[in-house]
Amino acid sequence: MATFFSVPVRVVSLLLIFLHVEASNNSGFNVQLIHRDSPASPFYNHPQSPSQCLNYKLSINHSSAPLVNKTIRSMVIPNKFEYLLKLSIGTPPVEFFAVADTGSDLTWIQCKPCKSCFKQIAPIYDPNKSSSYRDLSCQSEACQAVDPSFCDADRRCQYSYIYEDGSFSNGVLALETLTLQSSGAQNISIPKFVIGCGHNNSGFDGHDTGLVGLGLGTGPYSFISQLNPLIEGKFSYCLVPVQEGKLSSFMKFGSDAIVKYSNTVSTPLMSPAMSYYVQLNGISVQNQMLKVVTNGVDPTAGNIVIDTGTTYTFINRQTYQQLVAVLTKVIGLPVVQDPSGESELCYKTETLDGLPAITFHFLNADLVLPPLNTFAKRQGGPVCLTILPDDEEQIFGCLAQQNFNIAYDLEEKMVFFAPSTCGAPRVLFAFSFYLVLALVLFLMYNN
Repeated sequence: MATFFSVPVRVVSLLLIFLHVEASNNSGFNVQLIHRDSPASPFYNHPQSPSQCLNYKLSINHSSAPLVNKTIRSMVIPNKFEYLLKLSIGTPPVEFFAVADTGSDLTWIQCKPCKSCFKQIAPIYDPNKSSSYRDLSCQSEACQAVDPSFCDADRRCQYSYIYEDGSFSNGVLALETLTLQSSGAQNISIPKFVIGCGHNNSGFDGHDTGLVGLGLGTGPYSFISQLNPLIEGKFSYCLVPVQEGKLSSFMKFGSDAIVKYSNTVSTPLMSPAMSYYVQLNGISVQNQMLKVVTNGVDPTAGNIVIDTGTTYTFINRQTYQQLVAVLTKVIGLPVVQDPSGESELCYKTETLDGLPAITFHFLNADLVLPPLNTFAKRQGGPVCLTILPDDEEQIFGCLAQQNFNIAYDLEEKMVFFAPSTCGAPRVLFAFSFYLVLALVLFLMYNN
């Protein structure tokens, strides 16, 4: 009997290690990141194929527009290529899904009573049913940090957030218990977390219940700064392409979020205000380098912002015109109109095969973007470039970020990019599990 079990026991120990890795890690925690059209999302109602679903998302996209006389600048465009974080607030906890946005820093949800709220599918949060909810006063540190903010008749702190597309949220700043749905053995609960309780909100639809501001804001109300004692300024995400149907992955928080592979590249964060700005030095297609026009932007402040709340990538129009000229020459396919009217450059083809990679040359980091990140196939139509011109601001949108593990180290002021097949680690885990199990059974059978 001892001989029979000697080898398999070691293999079983290996199997148990595979099973225990995720739960035993004390260097951070993971939170599920779900595409809005994932079957795991409560808002999933699209019977289309993944490619049709992508076309649906892109067809209702809106290009950026300049924000005039507004304080908050964020390219949040609801109903687009959104990724949701699964969170709970209150005591007892109430689950909700909110858009993950690296372009803003206030986390808010719709709350009762609603003076003027957009309709949402999930029930609107009722703070009166939570024993841990507390309004913040006008004298609180968080209220002083929010701009604009003001006092109401009850001396409560009122906030007013207006986003670049004209959507907005107005309400009361409050303290509440936030619970993150960790992938480990236990969830992460954070008492006295500053949130916005929105009573007057517009520009969103029923698929949104609020927004998680993952921006750089260092004030006492930003999501990242409130988590900082736990995560030490480190987090990462990997956006799963909607076309592949693997519509969920994980955000990582803490030291485990910074993983440096052999193909990892990094560039300094040059972040004014709340946004993640980096320096874009050039764009190339098949070794043909394009000059990036910056319109006098201070290079020490960065000239392009990384934003998960924006679908497309936007570059200066002069740079864009150079890119179009090079692509037209390199690709050589007939140019056609975009039936949705969104893209300015489309080709008469039904596949991304054969299209060139486009390299973004950030400071000290050359990021090669496959066609999946820069082109999209329209339903029943052409393939269109998902890089668009904009004269106001350059933005590295979420389509360009697909299938990259993107990690932020705010203490070191660096952002890391590593090509990845997002969602694959869990597939690999399952494969490893069954492989080891098969090995155990084989060895047991042959002893």
